[in-house]
Amino acid sequence: MGGILVPVGGSTAGPDGDDEVVRLACSLAKQMHTRITFLHVIQVPRTLPVDADLPEATQRADALLLHAEEEAARQHVEAETALAQAREIGPAIVNEAIDRGAELVVLGIDPDRRSGTFHVGQIASYVLEHAPCAVIARRAPLSEQG
Repeated sequence: MGGILVPVGGSTAGPDGDDEVVRLACSLAKQMHTRITFLHVIQVPRTLPVDADLPEATQRADALLLHAEEEAARQHVEAETALAQAREIGPAIVNEAIDRGAELVVLGIDPDRRSGTFHVGQIASYVLEHAPCAVIARRAPLSEQG
């Protein structure tokens, strides 16, 4: 157990939005001599059972996880993937970190600047506050953000 937990969600920056976070996590995994678990959490609406069959979301998740796993392989880092379904993404990430005894969580943040203020977002805020281990949050340079 242990290792680095990397939530991937497909950012607003397009299908490769998680790439920089994946590369950062791979670099850290090499330094720490540990493995990575890439996690995607499908948020299930309250109108459906939490274990509902969601083929489109599952297919998208599989593609995101495969992409991350392929990048880790290119970097020669041992990696595995995990898929979860939950009502809330932040608590699901924290629970996965606890269950796996993660040493580190590496996540990408895409702050909302439309309001003129800097706001990290509900998921990242929850993980930063509740994770049982160290957390590294990576924000894209302003030139890369929408």
